[in-house]
Amino acid sequence: SSGPPVRCHAGQSACARALTRTSRCAAALQPGLARLARDLAAADPPAPFLRAVFVSVSRRARLLVVVFDDLLLLGAAVALPRSASLCLREVLLVLQRFKAVVADCSARSRMRLLLQSDEVAARVHELQHDLATLLDILPVGELGLADDVADLLTLASRQCRRRAPEAAAEQELKASVLALIQEVEREIVPERERLEAILEEVAINDPASCSQEIEILECEIGDRLAEWWTSAMIALVGLLRYTKCVLFSAATPRPLDSKVDADDDDAEPLAPPPDFRCPISLDLMRDPVVSASGQTYDRESITRWFGAGKSTCPKTGQVLTNLELVPNKALKNLISRWCRENGVAMEGSEPGKPEPAPPVAANKAAVEAARITASFLVKKLSASFSLGSDNRVVHEIRLLAKSGSESRAFIGEAGAVPLLVPLLNSEDAALQLNSINAAATVRRLALANE
Repeated sequence: SSGPPVRCHAGQSACARALTRTSRCAAALQPGLARLARDLAAADPPAPFLRAVFVSVSRRARLLVVVFDDLLLLGAAVALPRSASLCLREVLLVLQRFKAVVADCSARSRMRLLLQSDEVAARVHELQHDLATLLDILPVGELGLADDVADLLTLASRQCRRRAPEAAAEQELKASVLALIQEVEREIVPERERLEAILEEVAINDPASCSQEIEILECEIGDRLAEWWTSAMIALVGLLRYTKCVLFSAATPRPLDSKVDADDDDAEPLAPPPDFRCPISLDLMRDPVVSASGQTYDRESITRWFGAGKSTCPKTGQVLTNLELVPNKALKNLISRWCRENGVAMEGSEPGKPEPAPPVAANKAAVEAARITASFLVKKLSASFSLGSDNRVVHEIRLLAKSGSESRAFIGEAGAVPLLVPLLNSEDAALQLNSINAAATVRRLALANE
C-alpha cells in the first residue's frame, strides 16, 4: 500500500526539477539576449567594402539593446509568459547566428571576403528576415514594456525587412580585382598606382598585413565553401606577393635571431634517398603518383605541371597520352617507413587518416605573377647600392623561392644566382643567411634540370 505515495512523490520531484530548470533557462535568457545585442551593436565591419551590410546589423542591434535592457529590469518582478519565452529563445538563436557570421567574416582573408561579398550580403539579409518574422510574432503586449520601448520592436522589424542597397563601390572593386587577374593572365604588368588603390580599399596598408593576407588566403585555397573562387584565390596569392614587393619592398625584414628562426630553414634536414624525391621539386614525395609515362612524381608537383598547360613528362619529355595519375602505394609505404625510422614528419601517412584533398593546380595568372615578381626582384637587386636594400630584396627572393618550383625557376631564369654569389661572404649575418638559402634553393632546381 505504500507504492502509490512513493510514485506521487517521485512525480512531484521530477516536476519540481523541471520547473527549476525552466526557471534557470528563463533567468539566463534575458541577460543572454542583452549581451548578444550589445556585442552586435559594438561589432566593427569585418572589411571596409562590407560596411553597409554590417552597419545595418549594428543599427538593428542597438534598437534591441534598449528593449532587452528594459526586459532585464522587468524580469525581476514579472515572469515571462511561455509563448514570449519560446519566441525570445528563437531570437537568441538568430542573434547567435549573426555573431557567428561576423566572427567568420572577420577571420577570412579580405580578398576571399570580397569575392564572396554577394553571398555574405545574402546570408545577412536572410538572418534579418528571420529576425523580423520572430519580432512580428512576439507577443509584445504580454511583456509589460512601455509603449515607446515596444515601438522599437516594430521599428526593428520594419528595418530588418529592408534589404541593404547594392554597394556600387564594392561591386566596382570586385570587378577591378577580377579584371586585374585577367590582365596578368595576358602578361600585362599591373600599374603600381592601381595596386595601391586596391589594397587601400581592402585596408591592407603595410607589409605585415599584406603578409598576413597572403598566409590566410593560402590556407583558404581548397575550402569547399569557396570552390567557385578557387582559381581566382590562387591567382590573388601570386598577385599579392608581387604587390607586396612593389609597394612594401622597402620594409625591413625581421631581424635575425640567435636562436632557431621558425621561418628559416637553417637546420639542414636529413636528406631523403634520391628515389624518394620528386624529380620536379626535388623534395620528399608525400603523395607519390605514377603518370602515363611510368615516371613517379609527387601529386602536388605534377598537378601544378599539368595546371600550367603542359602535357609532357617532365623527366623524359614524352608527350603523354592522358593526364591520369595512379597512386604509387608501394613507394608511399617505403617513404612512410623511412620517415618513421628517421623521425621525419609525413602528413597523411598515419593509418586510418583520410587522404588529403588533392592540391589545386597553379593557373596561368598565378604563374605569370610569379614570373613578374621574380623579374622585379632581380632587377631591384641588380640596381641596389646599399646593404640594407640588398638584405630586403634578398629576403623577398628567398620567400618567393620557397613558394614553389615555378617561382624558383623564374628566379633562376631572371639571373638571380650570379647576383647572390657575391653576397654569400657578406659580413652582415642576416644578408649572408638569406643569400645562402636563396641561392641554394634556386641552385638545387637548376641542377635538377641539367
